[in-house]
Parts: sequence; C-alpha cells; structure tokens
Amino acid sequence: MANNTNDIETRLKNAESRVIKTEDGEVIVTPSIAIGTVTTGAAGTDASVTNSGDSDDVVLDFVIPRGDTGHAAATVNVGTVTTGEAGTDASVTNSGTTDDAVFDFVIPRGDTGAATVTIGTVTTGEAGTDASVTNSGTDEDVILDFTIPRGSDGASPETLLNFCYPIGSIYTSTNSTSPAELFGGTWTQIKDTFLLTAGDTYTAGDTGGAATVTPSGTVGGHTLTVSEIPSHSHKVGRVLTAASGSAMTVATAYSSGAQHSQVESYYTGGGGSHNHGLTMNSQNNMPPYKVVYAWERTA
Repeated sequence: MANNTNDIETRLKNAESRVIKTEDGEVIVTPSIAIGTVTTGAAGTDASVTNSGDSDDVVLDFVIPRGDTGHAAATVNVGTVTTGEAGTDASVTNSGTTDDAVFDFVIPRGDTGAATVTIGTVTTGEAGTDASVTNSGTDEDVILDFTIPRGSDGASPETLLNFCYPIGSIYTSTNSTSPAELFGGTWTQIKDTFLLTAGDTYTAGDTGGAATVTPSGTVGGHTLTVSEIPSHSHKVGRVLTAASGSAMTVATAYSSGAQHSQVESYYTGGGGSHNHGLTMNSQNNMPPYKVVYAWERTA
C-alpha cells in the first residue's frame, strides 16, 4: 500500500509540473514523451512504434527492420568470340549469371573485297590537268588505269644560260672543256693572265702587267774632281835627246852621251760629266698561284 501511495504522489507532482491554466481558469495537463527502446527488425518486416508508457507519460518504442542482403561483387569474363555473317549486327550476350557474367561476342565479317587488283594503263596527261585513277575492270577483278599530267615546260637552255652566265661573265675551271660546249654561247679563252678586280684605280676590261721585269737605265752624270781621281801614273815610251846647240829630237831609247830631259803628261779632258749604264738581271714578279682555264662570254 505504501508503494502505491508513493507512485501516486510522484504522478501528482509530475502532473502539477505539466498543468497549464488558461485565462478562463481551465486546467490542461500535457503528457510527457520519452524514447524507449529502438529494436532492429527482420529484413522485409514493417517498421513499428509502440507506447510502452501511458497517455500521460508516453514512452515510444521503435522497431526498424534491416535492409535486404546485397549481392556480392560480380565477376565479368569474356566467353566466346564468333564471326558473324557479313551485313549482320554485332551482339553481346551473357552466358553466365548476374554475379558471374560471361560475355559472348558475335562480330560480323566485312563485305567481300576485290579478288585481284592490277595496274592497267599509265597515260601522260596534258600539263595543268588533274591526275586521275579509274577502274577499267570489275569489282572482283580491279584494273586501275592512271593518268598523270606532265609538268609545265621549263626554261629554255638559252634562258638558263643568260640567267647563270650573262654576257661578260667569267667562267673558270680546271677542266679544259670550253663552256661553249657545255652551255652554248660564244666564249673567248683568257690565257696566261691574272684577273684583277675593277675599282677606283683599274677599269674593267683594261690589260697590263708582265710576268718578269728587267730593270735598266742610266746613273746620273757626275764630274770627278782632282781629289776624287784615284792615284795613278803615266808611262812615256820616248825621251828627248839633243846635242849642245842643236835642235831637240825625240829618241826612242836612251843613248850614250845624250842629253836627257824630263817629259810630263798633262791632264786631258775638259772636266765634263760622264754616265754609267745600269743593267740588272730579270726579276720574277709572280705571286703564289694555281693555274686554271678561264673564258669570258662575249655573245
């Protein structure tokens, strides 16, 4: 009896805490709500909520079913690969299961190709036209005929010559063949001559120079003074002989008893200047060289 009394007193206290008085003096008691148990139900069952309390003290108990068991990871393998008929559709089928798939492929063959392919005619078309290829055979035995246009006419030999070697050009080579034989035109061979470039001093077309030079000339005149004359003597082949009181004669030799007198030779010449001729050996003016053939185009 005492336990019931305590329970009643607890309820009254809880009820008092939930009493709401309105302005009209009406008393409203609100219930309490609490979550009770949450239970996992079997897969496929319905969820449910029950009140394990009463209308004043609500205790909600939940039953939530688990989900269905999922499938295991599927495997995928390639099964057969079959060649289908030409023109049919390709297909893929599963000859296994959902969990263990086995895909079988059917791939149609292509259309039948040509049996043979051969080259027929090859014709040169006009310059500037389009190239073409035609089949003069059948679909099974193909014969390809080609038409290939010729190229445009090139420049004439004379045009090429004037472009590469206009008149006045110099052609050099270690080959002795004349450029007239190689290219045409009129050429004059240049022999035994160095080429000198034209500029402020030399004009194109001028010639000159020499392979060797022999210096020659005259040393300027000069009159020797007495002091410049080398020491020298003069011999006389005759002497003067004379007897006392007689005319003097010239004797060719000394004689006994003859009177000797001294003979002098005097300076001769008028003190004029003189020249010396100068002649030297020839000198080679050639620099290091390599000999080539050369021609000048004249027409």
